[in-house]
Amino acid sequence: MAILDQGQLVVRIVYDGPPQAGKTSSLIALGKSLGREVVCAGESEGRTLYFDWLDYVGGRFDGRSIRCQVVTVPGQTSLWPRRRALLESADAIVFVADTVEECLDADLEALDQLNALLNPIEPRPAVILQANKRDLPGALSLDRVRERLSSGNLVAVTESVASQGRGIRETFILAVRLALDRAREMTRLGVLAEGSPAVDNAADLLGALQAMEGEMPLRLAGAQPRQEVPAAGPPQGTTQEPVARPTGPQVHEPRAADPHSHGDRHEAVPRPPDPSIPGGMIWPPIGGRIILHEAEPDTARMGRLTGGGWADVGNPRWLIHSPPGARYDQLETGRQRLIAWARWHSRLGGLLSSKRCIVLAEDSLRRWRLWQVVGRSATLRGLLLDAFANGEATELAHRLVTAAEALMTLRDRPELDPLHPNLDSVGPEDGRWVFTGLMPTTPAEPESGEERAETDSERPVRDLPRALADGLRTWAGDRTELAAELSRRRSQTTAPGIVDSLVEIART
Repeated sequence: MAILDQGQLVVRIVYDGPPQAGKTSSLIALGKSLGREVVCAGESEGRTLYFDWLDYVGGRFDGRSIRCQVVTVPGQTSLWPRRRALLESADAIVFVADTVEECLDADLEALDQLNALLNPIEPRPAVILQANKRDLPGALSLDRVRERLSSGNLVAVTESVASQGRGIRETFILAVRLALDRAREMTRLGVLAEGSPAVDNAADLLGALQAMEGEMPLRLAGAQPRQEVPAAGPPQGTTQEPVARPTGPQVHEPRAADPHSHGDRHEAVPRPPDPSIPGGMIWPPIGGRIILHEAEPDTARMGRLTGGGWADVGNPRWLIHSPPGARYDQLETGRQRLIAWARWHSRLGGLLSSKRCIVLAEDSLRRWRLWQVVGRSATLRGLLLDAFANGEATELAHRLVTAAEALMTLRDRPELDPLHPNLDSVGPEDGRWVFTGLMPTTPAEPESGEERAETDSERPVRDLPRALADGLRTWAGDRTELAAELSRRRSQTTAPGIVDSLVEIART
């Protein structure tokens, strides 16, 4: 949908979700906060039949003003063709969900359907899951909602109470930033169109949908502006904060750094990267901003690492890390390092865990710092520790052999040599083994020939047997049974040499 219309960038943000989750209520609250009228193109008994429409201009994109066409889709199953047409035109999608336990399964099924629809689209529109009705007693925690999401669905999660206007504006601003990220990527790919948009107003959109369905065009004159739902007042004892007009992403002035230096008196505690960072300063495009949002860097507690660099020391779901030497006095220097780092990530492709991004953010005193954000995920060591705790010889043998095969599989990929894959940095993802750890900013050249074969063949052989020996010190299972299970599996594995060493340790 994104199109350059003379001095303006036009993008479309679509509000999706199951029936009665709060799509229309969200748009009404958004219209109220922006001082814009919401137009309904057909409804029956309060339910949307075509769409609700809001038009808003605000912010800048590469010197152009930003115009947002904001629409809702009908949630009824029978109106799927209309919903699909609107979703396929989106630059960003806000999926409004009712996150009480009894509604969540249906919500997530609809979200999976949405993601299946979007997957063939390139570049793929971003999705925000707006967890609505957070004022209800049965609303699940956001952590629980995230746990229930399909592993393949990369979505940003926000929360709202649409009937009170809470969280609506914040979600919209994030959606605008993601739509601009998509427009920037379309520019890079050379597919961002120029000209007047085919749909310029609500009447145009209604006519296009009716023509698609072979219906006689109806005049939009019969559509009425949505009546605003009175928003609940602020909690007693507080004052209502005035609503500001949102703008496009901007570089914010850095917060004052802490006065202490964690062991380096010349470097103050850095400010973590901000999800509002401008496009072009984050990789991958679109998905990187979702990952940065989900990592919640505004709550980070930065700590100085022993070997240099900085990391968030309190985040259980994400690693936020800046390597040693990743601070630059000049923006252009940092940008070139970001590009080089992004290219290395791209070359490794499916060998890396998918939930990761890299960011160039203003640090302090007009200096710039590179960050990487990586989702914490299951590792081979964690899977082994679970098996030791279980006490079953069969399960432990299975996981030991699986770990051996995983390490040897990645060992055969010389491009991973600089990362030194091991039990703590390899884990499962979507049926394959991937590197889940932190990346250095500069790739080292892989070793070659006999030197590489000797070095890398020894590494997993040392790593896994050592882990078995350590675990057996407190394991309550039967060692004889474990050795027998390992021996039985030896002929079926791609890593017989490692399994032999594991059998010997189990018999000791």
